[in-house]
Amino acid sequence: MAYQQKLFHVHYASGVGAADAVVITTNLRLVILSSAASLQVAPDVITHEFRGGDPSATSRVWYTAPTTAGFTANWAGVTAGIDIRFTAGKRHSICYDLSITQSPY
Repeated sequence: MAYQQKLFHVHYASGVGAADAVVITTNLRLVILSSAASLQVAPDVITHEFRGGDPSATSRVWYTAPTTAGFTANWAGVTAGIDIRFTAGKRHSICYDLSITQSPY
């Protein structure tokens, strides 16, 4: 294979409110090398991290409406004004060989 696809999307929510939601469009696509087509795929790993302050002891984040286009990130109980970094990715055999300890890229 001439290259490896990195199916990974990062979204920053800056200065968030205590409770809110954001629709995150990922549009992750597997390229089909034998044709001009591509396959849109849903992320199978979604994570978040708080930045710029303590999110509070009662903070919580959850994800809804996952599709091949993206998902909705929801939060509540968060200290207003901090940032949240969301990441979404798709593991697939082109990038990841999960059976060995080899680096994925």
